[in-house]
Amino acid sequence: MRSKSLGTTSGEPAPAFSQPPRLTEKYAWYAVTALIVVTGCWISLGKFQQNQNADSIVPVLVSLQHWKPFYWETNRYGMLVPLLAIPFRHPLVNLIFQSIVSTCAGLACSFLLVAYFFEDSIFWLTAAALQNIWLLLLVSQPTQFDWFVDQCYGVSFALAFASLILAEKRKTFLALGLMILCHWVNSAAFVILIPLVLQRHLIDRHKRGLFRSLGVVLAGAACGFLFMFTARYQTTQSGLVSRDLWISGWLALLHTTQGAVLTKPIFAWWMFVPGALGVIITLLLGSSKRPLLVSLAFVNTGVLYWLFVGSLAWTRANVYVPRYIYPALLLFSTAAALAAVAPLQRIPLQPGVTALAAVALMFVAAVFAFGRPSVSEVERDLHRQFGAMTAEVLASHAPIITGSYWVVWPAVFDANLALYEQHEHRKVYGFTYRGSGTSPQWVRQKVCMDSSLHDPEARNYMDSIGRHFHLEQTFGTINMYCEN
Repeated sequence: MRSKSLGTTSGEPAPAFSQPPRLTEKYAWYAVTALIVVTGCWISLGKFQQNQNADSIVPVLVSLQHWKPFYWETNRYGMLVPLLAIPFRHPLVNLIFQSIVSTCAGLACSFLLVAYFFEDSIFWLTAAALQNIWLLLLVSQPTQFDWFVDQCYGVSFALAFASLILAEKRKTFLALGLMILCHWVNSAAFVILIPLVLQRHLIDRHKRGLFRSLGVVLAGAACGFLFMFTARYQTTQSGLVSRDLWISGWLALLHTTQGAVLTKPIFAWWMFVPGALGVIITLLLGSSKRPLLVSLAFVNTGVLYWLFVGSLAWTRANVYVPRYIYPALLLFSTAAALAAVAPLQRIPLQPGVTALAAVALMFVAAVFAFGRPSVSEVERDLHRQFGAMTAEVLASHAPIITGSYWVVWPAVFDANLALYEQHEHRKVYGFTYRGSGTSPQWVRQKVCMDSSLHDPEARNYMDSIGRHFHLEQTFGTINMYCEN
């Protein structure tokens, strides 16, 4: 059983002075949480939003136009954040709120992960802060946006790690609720969680709480599969590829990830070198090896996850895009950060002050990476990026935009944003890939549809509903088609 002190038995810093009261550490936790929220808000209110695209816009429209339990036309990626955003009817406010929630969750992941393994001292949150500093300064902004907003990982793993912490505190029902939400958002989360739980208790050499934590994870996973397999759309290809394709799949996933995540591949050395030096110094000084064992557990779990997703038929069907390995990258980078700060455990540092200083530096990194926040600038950026057709779509009074997925959803969002700002009560819907979410609201009516000029997909979608549309009018940027 681990000691409650900061001594070497538990792998905590061993300061020369006595341990400060738990109350002090509690208030430090409050301050750390506040700084994470402030950082998430700062990021979400700046040029970060220039990375919005059709995939990230769909959850906003799910919240505004027709909420469903899963991302439209899928049985994965539970729409928890869009559900929370439903009260915000202003399209821009809804988008920013969802970005803030998702970004704060993405930042919090490494903090909650470290807290699960080192619940006795807040000092080790310095490693989580360092991991996020690397993320903000070394990783490309499209990948940052992918992690924070476009994908479900941040929200799902923040819920999962918080659940495991609560399970350790014997708050089983609350832990179970969070774990069910985690697996609604991301049904594959258990692949990461089970190895982490097992290795945590193996490192600490006790079974106290092991079966409770495993039970919470397995119950959450069972609920996630129940939600997934009872959903209306069964679009996810479950199962593995044949064994002769495993090695090629693992290598393909590494190949697509290489160079696509970091701003420059050479920046990986900014993580590898401090981590390697931290391991060497910790071993030479004879410090507690527990932080290194935890780092090894993160690496083991990350490798296991990479092997798992690289063997999936779904990953192969999506040409091994890098997003599938993001959870492994979170674990690898947190392992490197933990190893990098491990030598500091012999220095007499005040844990709360050290953690707060590190999180403050994380906020400074966000300021450096994204500049000054401005809601008006975010709005201008979105109109500039998505609004090429908006004026003519509104002038046509057609309620539908059809055609290419990547064109339609951004155009639908911008048109509805303009309508809201003009205090008009009509809505514009999309008819494209993942467009069935709102089709019940217009499909029984005789309608006109707009499409981008020369969009070859528009005619295919119009023909798919068995109606005849003719070209009614051509504008500068759109064609308007109406039913006979």
